[in-house]
Amino acid sequence: MKKLWVIAMSLILSLYCEQATGQTTKDKVEHGIKKGARETKEGIKKGAQETKKGVKKGAHEVAEQASELHSKVVDKEVGDKMGPNGEDIFYDNDGRYYYVDEKGHRVYLNASVLRQRPPKNDKD
Repeated sequence: MKKLWVIAMSLILSLYCEQATGQTTKDKVEHGIKKGARETKEGIKKGAQETKKGVKKGAHEVAEQASELHSKVVDKEVGDKMGPNGEDIFYDNDGRYYYVDEKGHRVYLNASVLRQRPPKNDKD
């Protein structure tokens, strides 16, 4: 009888401990939902950051083209000279040489930095 009593108490105790420490199905579902929501939030955040980078890159490209067109209309383009990386060089009304960088900003140069543009080979 004593052995039966010990077995019954240990069975009850083990069931009680399992319920107290075990995770219910509801907890598992809630955890899964929270994890999925967290991953979705991170995905949306990353997508927004990539979109922002793309828009910024496009805006820089538009600014560069607009600045170059403005320079071609207002200032004189120096056809026989080029910048350090092969950029078109312009000469403004103040007598300064400059080129337009990838963000549309004017980068002023000394005349000593300008390089001679190689002649074009027109083969017709």
